[in-house]
Amino acid sequence: MQSFAIPQATTPFSMTGSATAEGALSMSQDGASLTFAGYQTARLASGTLAGSTAVAVPRAIGQIAASGSITMPVVSTTAFSAQSFRSTVTDGANNYWGLGVGQGVTYLGNTAAAATIETAQTTLRVENIVGGNLFFTAAGGVYQVTGMPQSGTAIPTQVITTTGTGTGTSSSYDFAFVTVQVFEAKNAWSYGVTQG
Repeated sequence: MQSFAIPQATTPFSMTGSATAEGALSMSQDGASLTFAGYQTARLASGTLAGSTAVAVPRAIGQIAASGSITMPVVSTTAFSAQSFRSTVTDGANNYWGLGVGQGVTYLGNTAAAATIETAQTTLRVENIVGGNLFFTAAGGVYQVTGMPQSGTAIPTQVITTTGTGTGTSSSYDFAFVTVQVFEAKNAWSYGVTQG
């Protein structure tokens, strides 16, 4: 495991640090980088990051390459204004999508104009690209938007419903799809576990 500090000297970047639905890392479709949502500002002396307008506290996409280089490929003074900016993802071809509270899934650029593409769910948490489709979580489950649209209004399909098993309400924060392959061995099976 390796840690990378986000440079603060020339262009500050912050996250709330206390919100349970912020801070997710999403791997790009091409596997070359991780993206994360935040705010292009230093720590605030008063007020909240999410509650600040995007003009006063721009919303920013942070991106870290496998080499450790960190960039902010998208900064917006309009998206998720006075709302929580929670998750971002890229296809690795300079297209970025973000989500949060109150605005839905939004295409944020850079190869076309910014546009909100999904508004049926508005309290969103984490998004990823799987098999060329956008997937995201909302309180009740995991949803899919077919393809990676840059404009228009997409109708999401709920692919996993979270019902909960205990007291309180269910709430989806992140997800993973796992492919299981079964191989038949002619002689013997071997299984190993390592601790890193």
